[in-house]
Amino acid sequence: MTVSSFCCNSILAFLVTYNILMVSASSCLIALCKTSLSSVHPLSSYHTRAVPASWRQFSSFDPMSASRAGGSRPKVVVVTGPTAVGKSNLALRICQDLAPGARGEIISVDSVQVYRGLDVGSNKPSEAERARVPHHLLDVLDADSPEAFTAGDFVRKAEEAIDDVLARGGMPVVVGGTSMYTQWLVQGRPDAPKSDPEMEQRARKMLAPFLDKKDWKGGLSLLKAHNTERAAKLHANDWYRLERALEVALTTSQKGSDPEAAVPPSPSAHSSSSFTGIRSQTLSRKYDFRCFFLIAAREELCRLIDRRCLQMVEGGLLEETAHLLAAGTLNPSSPPGRAIGYRQTIEYLSKEGIEGEMAEATALQEFLEDFATATRRYAKQQMVWFRAQAEFMWLRWNLQDLGPVLDAVRASVAEDEVSHLARQEGKGQKALRVENIMEGKRMRKYVSRVRAELTEDRLADLVRRAQECRRQVHERQNCQLREDDCCIRTK
Repeated sequence: MTVSSFCCNSILAFLVTYNILMVSASSCLIALCKTSLSSVHPLSSYHTRAVPASWRQFSSFDPMSASRAGGSRPKVVVVTGPTAVGKSNLALRICQDLAPGARGEIISVDSVQVYRGLDVGSNKPSEAERARVPHHLLDVLDADSPEAFTAGDFVRKAEEAIDDVLARGGMPVVVGGTSMYTQWLVQGRPDAPKSDPEMEQRARKMLAPFLDKKDWKGGLSLLKAHNTERAAKLHANDWYRLERALEVALTTSQKGSDPEAAVPPSPSAHSSSSFTGIRSQTLSRKYDFRCFFLIAAREELCRLIDRRCLQMVEGGLLEETAHLLAAGTLNPSSPPGRAIGYRQTIEYLSKEGIEGEMAEATALQEFLEDFATATRRYAKQQMVWFRAQAEFMWLRWNLQDLGPVLDAVRASVAEDEVSHLARQEGKGQKALRVENIMEGKRMRKYVSRVRAELTEDRLADLVRRAQECRRQVHERQNCQLREDDCCIRTK
């Protein structure tokens, strides 16, 4: 072997050995980096370190799945909170002030505002507000539409609206208080069967005796017979979700058709049902949701709710409801007819045996109390629901100056996802939730001032208007009775 050949072979051997060593070193370095990142990266530790178990109870949102989908997802602002807290005002300010040179557009998340003609009772944005900022998902269908507007319908239309706003270079701002719609949009649709009208009616009929007696434990026992795990996750007096859960249980178990029959235990009564409840998270991979829950001091919020209920009645709720009933476009048993505000107004205007101004004044004040109480209870349910949603950043304000809240939203939207999630992990978020719970306990002594707000002149005016509305409703009911009687005789 020549000297030159020996040198070439030696150099070749050295290069091969060097490459092997470099590959091994690189593998070790990659493994080390993965281990280090998994222990310190906010995203990877989000659900195991930063978020208490009590927050995660009903939340299946996984930020890592969104992160893996890519870092260029468009941002979508989501604003929610208890009724009357000022969500719409904040959304309007965000759309106008958030980004210089870029205007936002509002996507409404309200299960009543989607119906045409239901304006006062749903506190629908005014024409002036719609002129200031474009709004989507208002007046989608008629109140007497035979097809119910479901959470699935909302998600599909909301996605279309968000894509439309983004395509025109705008900032989508999703705002509203319908909790289920918001959850389906942000966290995805759960693994559950579609609503079955027959099973829905059966579940409602089974729960009716318990609801009339306000017997929550008795109503919950019907669901426990099918699925104890789902029953354990429901908050007390959340009759809406109890009805839906019982409907799902009846659909999956496919028991007998007799709605009066007791519900026998199913094979899965002490385990999860065949539907897991796991959410698809489809849109969280498509959009970078920046979610905020606006809150205020509980007593101040309840006072505001009382005043707003009175303002809605004085603003035309009686006349609007009477007109819809007289026109036959508002069915008391339909979803809009069962909505808070309309349900109480329908019951009040449909009462028999109220004669004279004194009796009318007493009935009117009782109606206002019922309306305000139901609204305060709904606000409480909204707060309870979103305490468990860790991806919603809670923002507290004083019901006077939105400036600090707007600054917090602007800062959060401007930062990257890692910084945003780190902000959600802060101790202040847990403190706000705990404070909200403690305030709720003190609210047990709350006394409404709705009646005190009614001066003699205001009460007299409302009594006069209520009597006219009642006359319209009764005329419609009597006409319907005559039509039904004619149909029976014809047959």
